[in-house]
Amino acid sequence: MIWRAGLDARCDYFNETWLAFTGRTFEQEFGDGWAEGVHGDDLDRCVGIYRDHFARRAVFEMEYRLRRHDGAYRYIFDRGVPFTDEAGQFAGFIGSCVDVEERVRAHALLEATAVRERMVAEGLAAELVAQSDEAERAAPRPGRAGGAAAAATAPEALAREKIARVFGPSQADAILRRLVTEMGISALSTMEDLERFAQWLKGRGGIEGAVGAALSVQMLMQRIQQLGQPSRG
Repeated sequence: MIWRAGLDARCDYFNETWLAFTGRTFEQEFGDGWAEGVHGDDLDRCVGIYRDHFARRAVFEMEYRLRRHDGAYRYIFDRGVPFTDEAGQFAGFIGSCVDVEERVRAHALLEATAVRERMVAEGLAAELVAQSDEAERAAPRPGRAGGAAAAATAPEALAREKIARVFGPSQADAILRRLVTEMGISALSTMEDLERFAQWLKGRGGIEGAVGAALSVQMLMQRIQQLGQPSRG
């Protein structure tokens, strides 16, 4: 979609693609008429950017919602650049617009998903910190029968439970082993280890941030290898 404005900043040209999109006539869009189609929440910002850059004769890029012929508002990416006449004098602005509604929606969905997953992961890490002291108090002491083994496994059991809530029980053990190795320790043997583990996770954006892409690739390769092995009858 193409538009053009003269020295007075009022639009004096719209191509057929623009008119087809808005469902309006050239006479309706002429001058400042085009602004009638801009969403009310975007209008002041849109016009402000336009007039500011026009006055400075500076290139601008912006996104705003423009009403389509069917009444639906669509996000538009608008780029305007100054142009000159044959004598090299400033003659106005010419701009091109692209419908970017699907990209904006996809970006918003990705951001919402990322925020939700980060909150879950950070929340689980925080739970580990909160539960470490409680588990330390509840864990049997080494002097009691079976106490040493129980005390050693309790921290890992807590961590495994939280990881399973993000990635599922079937992957929890492998992910825990990888994270512990990345942290540089052999096991979560004490509640102090568990608290350091939880703080380590928080410092890396939660459980999912700590796992990273490398783990996903590693697990995928392991899965491929498993599928490639002949089954035993």
